[in-house]
Amino acid sequence: MITRTDLFNHTKTLVRHFIVPTIVKSTIWAFAGGIVFCFAGAMVYWFGLASLLNGTALVLRLLVALVIIGIYVVLGIIAGLVLGGASALHRKLPEAQDGIHAVLSPLTNRIIQRIPIGQTGIPLNTFSATVDKTIASVISESSQRGKLFSVVNWIASRVFHRLLSIFRRILLLDFIRSVEASGQTNINVQTLEQFARERLIQLVIKELRLKLYAFSRVTAIATAGCLLVPVLVIAGSIIL
Repeated sequence: MITRTDLFNHTKTLVRHFIVPTIVKSTIWAFAGGIVFCFAGAMVYWFGLASLLNGTALVLRLLVALVIIGIYVVLGIIAGLVLGGASALHRKLPEAQDGIHAVLSPLTNRIIQRIPIGQTGIPLNTFSATVDKTIASVISESSQRGKLFSVVNWIASRVFHRLLSIFRRILLLDFIRSVEASGQTNINVQTLEQFARERLIQLVIKELRLKLYAFSRVTAIATAGCLLVPVLVIAGSIIL
């Protein structure tokens, strides 16, 4: 039987192929974001706070300028990392189908092995308990850990637990809902195998795409708000 270590290794392979390469793009975007936001922070200080601090000690003015610009630079780096990474991952999601299947297919097989063979199957509430027990058993299994901290291992761990969470939600909501819609009260092996073969991976990818879209959209709105501040400050200084 495939172990948690095997599943985790599949996840690390997925990370190396589809997530680690996005670090390059995220880094470029973070660098560009830091530069743009540095300029924006300088504008906020120069056209806004500088006039308010006119006549105060030079040290105080420099300190305020460094704080404002520093905050903007950090925000720009974070925005660049998020937007760059989300953009790269969004494009690569369709290519990740085989890797996600390699991680989730053994989990589905574990659940199938707990369902009696035949048309009767098991009740819906029993199936829910079976899914939770299977996922809990996978999480509780010991896994191999490197002696040194590994960025890939850390990312893979986050991805692995996220995939387990999405896997559980889809089976307990989407799959059970589809079974109930067909008028069935039990779940058999054939029904689960058909769902896993035809819809499971597509639903997982859709869920990941929606989460990336929501996260990047919130970040984009926050970024636009931060960049709007220096525009308003400059406009206010011109009007006044």
